Amino acid sequence: MAWSNWKTENIGIKVAGAPAVSSWKEGRLEVIVRSTDNRLYYRAYENDIWQGANWKEITDGRNVEVSLGAASWGPLRVDLFAVSNKEVYHRLWQNLTWNPWAEYLDGVTNDAPAAASWKVERVDVLVHTTDNFMSRRYWEAGKTFETGQAWKNWENIGGQSKNLMSAPAAAATGPNQIDCFGRGSTGHLIHTWYQDDRQVAWEEIDTLAIKDAPAAVSGRTADRGRVDVFVRGPDDLLKHRIYYARLQAGQPAGDTIHTAVAGDDLLKIAGQYNVSQESLKALNPQLRPPDYVVHVADRILIAHHEAVPPLSGWAPGGSWEDLSTNKIASAPSAAVWWSANVLKRIDVFAQDANNNLIHTWWK
Repeated sequence: MAWSNWKTENIGIKVAGAPAVSSWKEGRLEVIVRSTDNRLYYRAYENDIWQGANWKEITDGRNVEVSLGAASWGPLRVDLFAVSNKEVYHRLWQNLTWNPWAEYLDGVTNDAPAAASWKVERVDVLVHTTDNFMSRRYWEAGKTFETGQAWKNWENIGGQSKNLMSAPAAAATGPNQIDCFGRGSTGHLIHTWYQDDRQVAWEEIDTLAIKDAPAAVSGRTADRGRVDVFVRGPDDLLKHRIYYARLQAGQPAGDTIHTAVAGDDLLKIAGQYNVSQESLKALNPQLRPPDYVVHVADRILIAHHEAVPPLSGWAPGGSWEDLSTNKIASAPSAAVWWSANVLKRIDVFAQDANNNLIHTWWK
């Protein structure tokens, strides 16, 4: 199926920016919008139908200044993050009920937070700091951190260069890996990824000038860590491209060893592995000239392999595709559903020039 046309969702609310969207089961989205008067409203969208009679207001006294971030790590659970007075707050939707804004997470940002989860009972929240770093906190069930806190303290991700100029987008692309995208100092798309304490520096990965923050969605079981990336282009059109976190698998360093059996000699072993006798002599100084005799159970080094890092990158032959000729007036937001390694559906939302909520999808 191709992408649907943009649909204006007649929700009776003028929206400010794209909503926070999260999915915990196939065919269902939890959608939270921010209105132009900074109120928050929630409604479920299931099987292409808005659920319930009305949108539920969930502002609860919090003056939210920018778009929100949301992630789900399991059934009937959504973690919602908001920025108020430049600081990050957290609340839960759990078992069909919104809990209060119970957690103040500190941090300093002027932009929307991003959230992602790479396993059950774990969620990471990431923000663009006011000094242009990306910073992360995370919660994981059963762990306590500095001074007994439930949340790990803020730490910078993406190296020490001040390259990030937008809210980040974050997507879990496999066990223990989150890939992040943003708009860099040149106005182009940048990318980084991390695994616990291992991380790489931001890298510019495209030359398209983009407006606002990107959106990125993937799944823990996604094929080769596929990430669907969405941006608002310089022409205000929504553009889509596919990125792979694991376009080519990595290979650790190691040795190929042959254990000699009866009847083996250097010529026979060289032929078996399609290598030269001279290379085997050089790699195995324990074999003595002039005869280079091989004994049963001798361990013969055939080759030494240097580590090969995993390769990530855009889908080969791919390019940005415009999903519609209708223009958008905000950064996009998106949600995805993978079943095992099969992509089932993607939903993308944005605000139009009249502050309407607009929506397109692929399934």
